Amino acid sequence: MATTTATLTTTTRKSTHTTYPESDKVLLRARPYARYAGSFVLVPLLPKPTPLAPLPAEVWRKVITMVIESDSDSYRKYSLDTADQVKASQKGVWSKWNLALVCKELKNTALPILYAHCDISTIQSLKTFTAHLSSSEQKWDSIRRIPYSTPGRWVQTLNLSELEVASQSESYAVDALLTTLFPLLPFLVRLELSLSLQLSRRAMLALGLRDGAQNLRSLTGVKYDVSVVLSGEDPLTELVSCCSRLEELEVVGLGMDEVDALILANAIAGDTPTPRYTYALRPMTAPLCLPFLHSLTLLAMPTSPLLFRLIHSELPALHSVVITPYGESPAPHCLVAEFLSVHGQSIRSLVLHTPKSWPTVRFSPPAALLRLLPNLLALSLESTRLVLDAPLKEGFRTGYPLSSIWVSRPTPGVRDELLRLLPDLPNLREVRVRDVRWAKSGISPRAREAGFQGEMYTWRRLLAPRGVRVLDANGCDGAGL
Repeated sequence: MATTTATLTTTTRKSTHTTYPESDKVLLRARPYARYAGSFVLVPLLPKPTPLAPLPAEVWRKVITMVIESDSDSYRKYSLDTADQVKASQKGVWSKWNLALVCKELKNTALPILYAHCDISTIQSLKTFTAHLSSSEQKWDSIRRIPYSTPGRWVQTLNLSELEVASQSESYAVDALLTTLFPLLPFLVRLELSLSLQLSRRAMLALGLRDGAQNLRSLTGVKYDVSVVLSGEDPLTELVSCCSRLEELEVVGLGMDEVDALILANAIAGDTPTPRYTYALRPMTAPLCLPFLHSLTLLAMPTSPLLFRLIHSELPALHSVVITPYGESPAPHCLVAEFLSVHGQSIRSLVLHTPKSWPTVRFSPPAALLRLLPNLLALSLESTRLVLDAPLKEGFRTGYPLSSIWVSRPTPGVRDELLRLLPDLPNLREVRVRDVRWAKSGISPRAREAGFQGEMYTWRRLLAPRGVRVLDANGCDGAGL
C-alpha cells in the first residue's frame, strides 16, 4: 500500500510539473494526520487574469478633479441654514483633504488640485496659510528644476471675499499677511478681495511687482479710497499697469461725502468751483496697456487717477461695464460721462448701480446715454425715473440694437419713457423687473390690479403687441396667470 501511494505521488508530480510551476502549484491534503497522507493538486477552473495596466496620471487628475467639484457642489446645494453651510463646508473640505492620505502616488496627484483653488474666510486661516507657504519657501533650494516653491506655485485662485475685517488692528494684520503672501503666488490667475479690507500701497506693490504678475486674469473686490493718494504715482494704477493680461477688474470707491456732493451739485448748476481732486488737470502720462480687459466694474468712483488713465487708454476687448452714474456732471468733477463717450463704441452691456450707503444719493444716467453707446445690447437701470434723448434723425434709419432693458420697479414714468423710445428700439425683445415677481395664481383679479402687480399687467398689455416680453425677477413672463 505504501509503495502504491508513493508511486502515485511520484507520478502525479511528474504529470503536473510541466503544467504548473512549483511556485504556482497549490497542494491539497485531505488527511493531514494520516501516516501516508496523499496530496492533490488544485487545478484552477478559470484562467489567471492578466494584470490591468496602470492608469496615466492625467486620468487620475481628472478623476480627482471631478470628485472635488462634485463634493463642493453637493454641500452648496443641500445646505440651507448658515450654520449648516459652515458644517457642510468643513466636512467637504476635510473629505477632500483626506484624498492626500490614501497613498503617496495619489497624494502627489491630489495636492496640486487641492491647492489650486483656495477659499479663506477667517484671519486665523489666512495666518496659517501664509505661514505654511513661507515655511515651504524657506525650505526650497535653488537646485530644483522649477524656480518656485510648492505649494505656492500651485495656487491659481485665491478667494478672500468672505473675510471680515472689523477693526484697524485686524486690517493692519491682514495687510501685512497679504504683503508676505502675494510674492509666493507666481501663477495666481484669479484674486477676489474682501470689501471690508483696503489694501495699502505696500500690499499693492507686492501684488504688482511679484514674479508672474502678468498671469493675473481677474482682480475683483478692490476697495479704494482716492483721497489717501497724497503724492507720487497712484498705487492702484501702478498695480493695473503691471497686470497687462487682465480680463476682469472690479474697483469699489468710497463714493462722495457732503463736500463732494455740494461741489458736484454746483457744477451741474453751472458754477465752476475748484475741484478737490484735479486728476484731469494733470499732464497725461503713458496710457495703460490692457488689450484683454473685457469686463470692468467701477462703483462709487466719480473721478480717480485710474479712471483718468483708462480714458486715455485703448481697451479693444471691453464689452461689459458696471459703473455708478453721476448724471450730467462735467469734468473734472466727474469722469464717468467722458469714459462712456470714449469707449462707448465697444460696450455691449451696461449696468448702472450705486452701492448702498447712508445717505444713498442716486443720480440719473446721462440723457445722451444711447447716443454715447450706439452698439449697446443690454442696459440695466436703477432709477425709477428715466429720461433719455431720442436719436438724431439725420442718418439714423435702423434704430438702436438694444434688445434687453432691466429696471428696478415698474413705474408709470419709466413706462411712458419706454413707449416714447420704442420706435427707435426695433430690436427690443424683453423688459425685466428685478425687484418684483408675478403674483401667484390664487390671487383675486382685483388684487392683481393693485400696486406694482397692476403696473406690470399694464406693461404687458402695452408691450406685448410690439413683441416685447415683460419678465419678473425670476425670468417668468406670467403667461399662465
